[in-house]
Amino acid sequence: MKQSWLKRPITKLLLAGLFLFCSVVVPQADQANYFYDELGRLVGATDGQGNMAVYTYDTVGNLLSIQKYSSSASGIGIFLLLPSKGVIGTQVEIRGYGFDNLASNNQVSFNGTAATVISSTVNSIVTTVPANATTGLVTVTNLNGTSISPIPFTVLQLPVITGISPNPVAQGSTNYNTIITGFNLTNATSVSFNQAGITATILSEGTSTQLPINLKIASNVPVGSYPFSVTTSLGTGQSGTVMVIVKSPLPTTSTTFPLSVFMPSLQNTRPSGPGFTTTRALSVYLTPLVTQNLSGPDSVATFPLSVLNPPPATVLPSGSSTAVASPESVSMP
Repeated sequence: MKQSWLKRPITKLLLAGLFLFCSVVVPQADQANYFYDELGRLVGATDGQGNMAVYTYDTVGNLLSIQKYSSSASGIGIFLLLPSKGVIGTQVEIRGYGFDNLASNNQVSFNGTAATVISSTVNSIVTTVPANATTGLVTVTNLNGTSISPIPFTVLQLPVITGISPNPVAQGSTNYNTIITGFNLTNATSVSFNQAGITATILSEGTSTQLPINLKIASNVPVGSYPFSVTTSLGTGQSGTVMVIVKSPLPTTSTTFPLSVFMPSLQNTRPSGPGFTTTRALSVYLTPLVTQNLSGPDSVATFPLSVLNPPPATVLPSGSSTAVASPESVSMP
């Protein structure tokens, strides 16, 4: 009678080997960690013992090298920065060996600027890019010594907004050009407002310190002050205390000014005696204006004026001091 295949010695040996492989090899594989950069490229891998492989690439993405590091080395060392670039406040993981499990026992700096350590293990430190940090190498120091990162950390500069002029802008403005001033404004892609009804279009000829924009303010936007943000390829900067001020539009007055001034004609005037004076007849016409739109507290309008001097009357002055006078000018208040 044939034995069942499960009872055969060779089968038992194979099953035992498979069990051993599953119980030993697979858990070790599960402990591996893989790290990727912002482009999705594999930049690091660690095993369960803290050993690490670091992958480096050229500018077009070709793999240049794979460096292996052992956690059994004495002292302290940095393998990798994850990520290797970011703005102020970015959380960064430093991978290496010889770190202290107590976060406060590790001192971290970015190009000489001290950073706060959030957490740490023997192989990892989590920190943030400190204010005023600049691009440069990262340093970790503890009782095991000092280590410097193999590559620099690149500090990306967000847009900084310092002003906007001219400002304020009237409600209902549809084509208002103004300039945002600040730093790191090159290659701005958008200017955004949280307030509905305010839109901005970026104009050409911007620089790193000046960003010309065109504003449109809906007529129903409430009077007030509104912050905004500027976005570039490196990130978004908030305006903070710099705001666009929306005001009421200037008052508009429509007025028609018809005016006629008539002076009676002198027909036959015969003054006599000393000191007599006669004046020619005069008619003054202020040409009617269809509409005059005035705005602002100091607005001034100019109106056309017609002056008509009718033919002189018959004047027969007499006496030692008589005279005939005709006006040469007319002044309107």
